[in-house]
Amino acid sequence: MKLAVILLSALLIICAAVIAVLAIRSAKLKREAGALAEDVGKFLLGGEKTNISLSDDDFSALLNAVADLEERVCFQEAEMQAEIQKNSEFIADISHQLKTPLAAMRLYCELQENSPSEAYGEKQLLLIEKMEMLIKKLLRLEKLRSDAYQMNFEMHDIGEIARAQAVQFASIYPSKTITVTGSDCFRLDSEWIAEAIGNVLKNACEHTAENGKIGIRVYGSEFENVTTVEIEDNGGGVPESELPKLFVRFYKSPNSSAESTGIGLALTRVIVEKHHGKISARNKTQGLCITMCFPHEIYNSAI
Repeated sequence: MKLAVILLSALLIICAAVIAVLAIRSAKLKREAGALAEDVGKFLLGGEKTNISLSDDDFSALLNAVADLEERVCFQEAEMQAEIQKNSEFIADISHQLKTPLAAMRLYCELQENSPSEAYGEKQLLLIEKMEMLIKKLLRLEKLRSDAYQMNFEMHDIGEIARAQAVQFASIYPSKTITVTGSDCFRLDSEWIAEAIGNVLKNACEHTAENGKIGIRVYGSEFENVTTVEIEDNGGGVPESELPKLFVRFYKSPNSSAESTGIGLALTRVIVEKHHGKISARNKTQGLCITMCFPHEIYNSAI
C-alpha cells in the first residue's frame, strides 16, 4: 500500500513537472512569437530587419527564415526601384531628344508664316503642335504607369471635382448639356481624378451631336464601401466589338476626330487603377456609359 502511494506521488510529481515545463515552454514560445510578430511589423512599417538567431531549435529556424525572406524582399524592392529609375531616365531622354528638333521646326515654321508659302507653314505648325501634345500625353501616361509621379491622397468630394470639370467643358462646348448629380467623399488625388473625369468628358463631347447631352452620376454604396462615377452620353455608342479596345493606348474609334490622340482614355484607366479602382464601358439605349468604381477600404489600407 505504501509502495502504491509512493509510486502515485512520484507520478503526480512527474506530471506536475512536465506540465510546468510545458507551461514554461509555451510561455516562452508565446513571447518569442510576439517578438517575431513585432519585428515583422517594424519591417513592414519602417524597413527594420529581423535579427538572425544562432540557436539550434525550430523557432530559431523560423526566425532565420523570416529574416531571409526580408532580405529577399529588400533586394527585390531595390531592383524594382532601380528599374523605375531606369524607366524614368529613359522617358526623360526621349523627352529631351524630341523637344529640341520640335522646337527648331516650330521656329522655322513661325519664320515662314509670312512667306508666300504661308498656308503650308500653318499646316506644318498645326502638325507640330499636335505632335507636341501627343508626346506630352504619352510621357504623362508612361510616367504614371512607372510610378514616376507622387500621388497626393486626401479626402475629397469626387462630385465637386466632376462639377468643376463639367463647368470647364461646358465653356469649351457651349452647345452641349452637361449635368452632374450626386456626391461622395473618399481619399483620392484630386488633380489626377480631375484629369480622369476630364478625359472621359472630352471623349463624350467629341462623340455627341451639336446639342448632345452628357450626364455624370456620382453615388456611394455603404454596403460595398465603394464610390461609383458613371458618365453617359447620347452619342449612339460604339460597336460591341470595340468596347474592350476603348482603354487601349492609341486606339481611336472609327468616328473619332482628327485631333484625337487615342491616349486620353488609356490615361484614365491607369489613373483609376492607381486608385485601386476599375473602369468599364457599355452601350446603353442612347449612347456610351463609362463607369469608374473606387473601393474605399482596400484603397485606404494600401495608402
